Amino acid sequence: MVLTDDVKRSIGQLLARAEAGDGLVKAGEQVLELLRGCNVVQRMRLPPKAVGIHASNRDGLGINALDAHSLINDVLEVGFVPSLVHAVATEIDGREQRQWNEDLVSSAGGALGVLEGDSLRAVSLCGGHTNFMLRCFLDGVQHEEGPVTLNGKLSLEALQKTDPCFHQAAVQGVEWDLVPLQVLPSSQMSFSVRATPS
Repeated sequence: MVLTDDVKRSIGQLLARAEAGDGLVKAGEQVLELLRGCNVVQRMRLPPKAVGIHASNRDGLGINALDAHSLINDVLEVGFVPSLVHAVATEIDGREQRQWNEDLVSSAGGALGVLEGDSLRAVSLCGGHTNFMLRCFLDGVQHEEGPVTLNGKLSLEALQKTDPCFHQAAVQGVEWDLVPLQVLPSSQMSFSVRATPS
């Protein structure tokens, strides 16, 4: 997978502007468009359990369990629309990233479910909160009482009755733009291409 010097130069300029504080969200989208134009981004459906978080996502903080649970409530209020999910990931890069993900999920005290590093095939650059929202249903984690809980825990059965589209995403996963590991910038820039939890 070879990028032309012009594309590399353009990506470098976008990243430099983003690192200087000039339009991180816009720069992330522009980099992604350049990579799509070079046909190096693969579109594929990944099951939620196969996707973790890139260690540089959100400046190394990963995701926030409270945001993931708040997103569940927000999505239930408006309905799950698969075409509105913006999910970008890259291939996982070894044992260190797997361990980082295990530690992140473990530090949430069960609020993000469980994670086995060896099951990961990719790590999210954008869309991590959405993916962990789906993982929470698969693991039946504790959540405030509501239409998708049973005995205080998220329930796939209750979700299917409430929002079949949401249920399908939890069971089958969503469509991801998969960026090959070898084309990521060496700085491993956080690809926070949305300002809201994703």
